[in-house]
Amino acid sequence: MYLESEKDDQVIRTSGEWAKEKLSILQRFISMFTTSMRNRKWAALNYIDLEAGPGKNRVKDSNDVFLGSPLIALTTRYTFDNYFFVEKNPENFASLERRVRSSPLHSRVALYNDDCNAVIGHIVDTINEVETRSSLEKWQCLNLVFIDPQGLEFHWNTIKELATKTRSDVVMNFSTSTITRIIRDLSNSPNETAIDEFFGTREWRHVYELLNNPREGAAVRRSLLDFYCDRLRALSYTTTGPTGEHIILNSKNRQLYTLICASKHPLGVDFFEKAAAKFKQSGLPGFD
Repeated sequence: MYLESEKDDQVIRTSGEWAKEKLSILQRFISMFTTSMRNRKWAALNYIDLEAGPGKNRVKDSNDVFLGSPLIALTTRYTFDNYFFVEKNPENFASLERRVRSSPLHSRVALYNDDCNAVIGHIVDTINEVETRSSLEKWQCLNLVFIDPQGLEFHWNTIKELATKTRSDVVMNFSTSTITRIIRDLSNSPNETAIDEFFGTREWRHVYELLNNPREGAAVRRSLLDFYCDRLRALSYTTTGPTGEHIILNSKNRQLYTLICASKHPLGVDFFEKAAAKFKQSGLPGFD
């Protein structure tokens, strides 16, 4: 019951129909990732979910229940060696914990009821300890990281920690709608803002200032996505470009966020683009 796409006695996150699309892409990506990598000489294959939620979602209008990202990872055909689930909300965490306990893989799962930015150092240290204990004939650990923030609470230093101290491929929900909603108010703030922490720099302000029409949402999204991906590439990542990103739209056909992928090897980006191909939309203005 707890690992099935059905209602149970735990918290279920209410979402729009678009969440099913996002999680279907993740499920396809995980399947390709684990199938391809399962027989390689990695010290361990790890899955890291930095804002995991309660483990189940339901569509508001239809009450259709479907698995959230952590349970998708736990129920994939070829499993990971270790799982790291982070969820800050106490009620969501309690429900996630209950569902995880029902899995035959529960002993592989480390659960954190905390802010992902606060615990990332511990997760990285744990992964690196596995590498230290592994045979010299093994490669380092390979990690798949899913980042699905509600807004801009995810900090750049967190992804930098993963990129510089581990071998991690990242699938991320880049919250374009949140940025375009608040950017005008924060662009001239003398204080450290949520956007500053998200990008890990104030240079985004200069990018914004150079726009011919800073009120045009498509131009803002495109320029800041490009800026973020440039920063990822500076960390030795290969990233999805404009044609490889996947735009998530709401029921009114308005953009909510963009799914992007960053990998230390081009194969990871190729997996993502193939996973998203089933749902590929025609281009939106500024995203052709």
